[in-house]
This record gives sequence, C-alpha cells and structure tokens, in this order.
Amino acid sequence: MSGGVRWVRWVSLVAALALALAASCSRQRRKAAVAQGPFAPRWVGVWGDARDQGTNGVALAPDGDVVATGHCYGRLELAGQRLDCGQDFADAWVARFAPDGKLRWASRFGTPDASDHSWGVAVARGGRIFVAIENSEPADYGAGPGDREGMEDPMIILVLEPDGRVAFVRAYPGLGRAEAIAATPDGGVVLGLRTTVREVAARIGNLPLTCPRFGFAAIHLDAAGQPVWARCNDLEPQSAYFGIEMQARVAAASNGDVVLCAGFEGEVAWAGQLLRAAGGDEKAAFVVALAGADGAVRWAHAVEGAVCDGVAADPRGGALMLADGKLWSWNQSGVERWALEGEQIFGGPAGLVDVAMGPDGHLIVTAGRPRSDAVLLAALAPESGKPAVVRELPSGGYFSPIAVGAGGTLAVGSWFEGKADFGAGRVRSAGSEYPDVLVGLLGPPQSPNQTGQ
Repeated sequence: MSGGVRWVRWVSLVAALALALAASCSRQRRKAAVAQGPFAPRWVGVWGDARDQGTNGVALAPDGDVVATGHCYGRLELAGQRLDCGQDFADAWVARFAPDGKLRWASRFGTPDASDHSWGVAVARGGRIFVAIENSEPADYGAGPGDREGMEDPMIILVLEPDGRVAFVRAYPGLGRAEAIAATPDGGVVLGLRTTVREVAARIGNLPLTCPRFGFAAIHLDAAGQPVWARCNDLEPQSAYFGIEMQARVAAASNGDVVLCAGFEGEVAWAGQLLRAAGGDEKAAFVVALAGADGAVRWAHAVEGAVCDGVAADPRGGALMLADGKLWSWNQSGVERWALEGEQIFGGPAGLVDVAMGPDGHLIVTAGRPRSDAVLLAALAPESGKPAVVRELPSGGYFSPIAVGAGGTLAVGSWFEGKADFGAGRVRSAGSEYPDVLVGLLGPPQSPNQTGQ
C-alpha cells in the first residue's frame, strides 16, 4: 500500500472520529438540555415484550415514590422483575418505584379463566395502596376466602400495604366497574363508576344505591374500604359510551370535594338537574361537583359535542374538565371561569391529553403535537388559565395517566410505542404492533431560581 493511500485513509479516519465525537457531544448536550429545566425527567422506563401491555394508573406516595398499575399479557420484565401474566386473559400488575426509579417491588394479580383489568391506583393518606380492578369471575388475590365468592358484575377494590403485601379486598356485587380512583383527605378513596349492563339496585355496605341501566356513580370509601357515601345520576341517558378512552373519571381535592365526569347521549340528571345533549341524541360530557362530607350535588354541567378525557379538583374550590380538545374551568359555585384550547395554551397545534392538579394547587396539562412524537407539558395559573411554564420534550408520544405530587413533581405513564430519549436515558418499545408499559417521574414545572414567566 502506497504512502499516499495510507495518508488519505488516516485523514479519513481522523475526520470520521472527529465527526463521531462531535455528534456524541451534540447528543450529550441535547440530553443534558432535556434533563434540565422545567419538568426535567428524573427517570423514565419502558418495559414489555411482543404482547399487549400498558399503564392505566399512576400515583405519588407521600415519600415521593411512584406507584403504577396496568395490564399485561405474556411475560412482563418490569425493571428486572419477571411477571408471568396470562396468555389468553389479561392480568393486572402493580409496582412501586423509588424517587430515583429503582423498583421496590412488583406484583401480578390474575385469575386463570378471566381478565383482571386494573383501571387506576391511589395512595391513601395512611400509605395503603388502593387499586380498582374489573373481573367478572371469582378471584383470589391472596386476602383469604372473603374475595373468592362468585359475584355478578362486582366492583373490586384491592388494597395493598406500602410494602406490597395484600391488606384486604372488597368486592361489591352488581355495581359494574370502577373506572377511576382518587385519594381523599380522610385517608380513604373515591371511585368513579359506570354501569352499562342493567339497572343497579345494590347495597354498598349499609348504603342502598339505585342507578339506571346507563348509570354513573361516585362512591366514597374510608381507609378500611367501608362506604361513607354513594351518589348516582337519577335519569337514564339514551346511552353511555363504551371504551377505555371514554371512561368515567374522578378527582378529589384536599378539601374533600369530589368531581366526576363521563360521556353520554340524550339526557342525564343529577339531583333533579337535567343535562341535555344537543338535539337530544348527540354526544356530550357531563361534569358534576359533589360535596366531600356527604356527596351532595353542588352543581352539574354538560359540555356539548364532547367526551370527558380528564378531570381535576381545585383545592381552593372548583373543578376542571378536559373535553372536546378544550380545558374547561368552573369556580366553586359552578360558574365558568375560562375555557382554553390546546393552541391557546401551547402557542401552536396541540392535542390535549390529560389534566391533573396537585395538593398545593399545581395545575398541569399534557398534550401531543400533531404529526410529531413531541410531548407537551404546561403549568397553568388556576384562576386565569394563563400558561406559566410550557415545555416540549423531543419525543415520546403522550403522557397519560398523570399524577401531581407536592411541589409539582409529576408521575407519568402511557401505553408506549416507538422510541424516545427523555434525557433520563433512551427507551424504546419491543417493536411489535402492541404497546408497552411506560412509567416515569418528572421534576416540578419550575425550580426556585426560575420565574416561570
């Protein structure tokens, strides 16, 4: 080989190394930029195989831990722990992560001949973990014979100790499924329930509850899983929407008040107040505010042409609902404060995905950018809806469900597909046609030295 050829190859090699080094430095700078600033990702994990798996609920514990739940088929390698889920029927999983993302524990709950679908999770004030599960067959989740009795359409609440041990299970027959759950300040939880099978005339403990065939209910349980109050709509709508994306949703404020929303067609009534969809048969979403002490209806509204995608309860009084691409806000008397579309919040095209409010008043909304995989996040002023902080993460699809903790830290989950680099490590799905589990923790919307303007 001539000296000239060796010289050219050596120069080419040096140039290639220089380009690779520059690209690496550029990636590191981008990664560092993503990992800093508002909503900085502290950790994000994606787990799954070629089967359908996803995250349906996230919650923040008082110590900063993230608790998540979802469904799985096949084998789920969750942060290094293997969970063998059902092959033909879905199982529910629950996991707890430390603030740095380290897995503390993970458990699977399933029955051989039925699907166990977890709809949401809440960490009660005393530290116990409440999980809302749907299963039409007799189930044994390790709490003894009390949870093995065959019940028709049972509402199942699985309660775990902070270390993952099963504390107890409550199963109430004939109530349909609890599709949403939120912690209440008295140490219990409130459930958002939808019945789409038949008329419900059931007893929840000592409380009678009668709902129409297409019914929506909010049920408050104490720390022992015993009912405190239960409320249901008193006029059957023409129909109620089916599908996980149109489920009933519920939120509870630190003052104890509860907000419930769902989609319907025709008419629906709460405490004698008639809510009507346009034309009598078009779709609409309702939102109802309930008093925390006894579940009495404070006010109710319908939003035309919409489905309920998210709901939040303001600890200073009032409610927020994400519906029809808008975020709506009402004060404690039910008077509309403001309604904003995604473009008004993010300054460009944005599809709103979810909303949540923390115990100290941090209002956070997530969105996706059309025709891109960007994740959008914003912290809003509750009184005006004015965006205080807006952040775009370069990839990831969307974040929902979400939960806001003290100080504005944000737990996130999703049914994840594709690949992303959130600045806390690159993640990618298994590459199949089915989604994977995503769980993560983001920092607050602003640090002490940021103005948020």
